[in-house]
Amino acid sequence: MLLAPTTVVADAHRAGLVVHPFTFRNEASQMAPAFGGNAVAESLRFYELGVDGVFSDFADTAVAARTMFLLATEPSYADCLVDAGRCRDDHDD
Repeated sequence: MLLAPTTVVADAHRAGLVVHPFTFRNEASQMAPAFGGNAVAESLRFYELGVDGVFSDFADTAVAARTMFLLATEPSYADCLVDAGRCRDDHDD
């Protein structure tokens, strides 16, 4: 069971902190059952909650989730996938 989201991420950002939770893994036994063993869904949920990044032993999973998040929330991010020269500076991850 997942707990309800809190204000901890927003509070940290207001204090000038960057939020990077750890350690995200791909094994279903290491994540909440609510994600059904889908590691991308788990990381994506944390991005949706406002974290700045995640520490993961599976970089490909973390990057896939971050890319999905940016494509859904910042339409201009797609330009980076087509032409890296058109990327904005804030998409360096």
